[in-house]
Amino acid sequence: MDPDRFAQVPLETEAQLHDWLDRHHGQDDSVWLVTWKKGAGPHLSRDAVLDALLAYGWIDGRRAARDDGRTMQLISPRRHQRWTRTYRKRVARLTEAGRMRPAGPAAVKAA
Repeated sequence: MDPDRFAQVPLETEAQLHDWLDRHHGQDDSVWLVTWKKGAGPHLSRDAVLDALLAYGWIDGRRAARDDGRTMQLISPRRHQRWTRTYRKRVARLTEAGRMRPAGPAAVKAA
């Protein structure tokens, strides 16, 4: 996949990811989320990223190396398709914990 096809969004913290999703969750375009590899800089775990994405109705996708210290992950607003069992379980856990944002349940309902 051509890394130049989508915008690259470099983030270092979970708070930055939530802030970005607060501002951009309604967009239609996928983006590359650029984060540091573990041990190379401020690291965002895959679980933290996925929980944040699902809370806003987004999903994770393909991962690729960006450079020696960073990775890119394609993230996208969830289309009106059935959610996987794994995602549904995570959404249930996030809902129970009160961590879903308004856009998240709307995306689940539309699926």
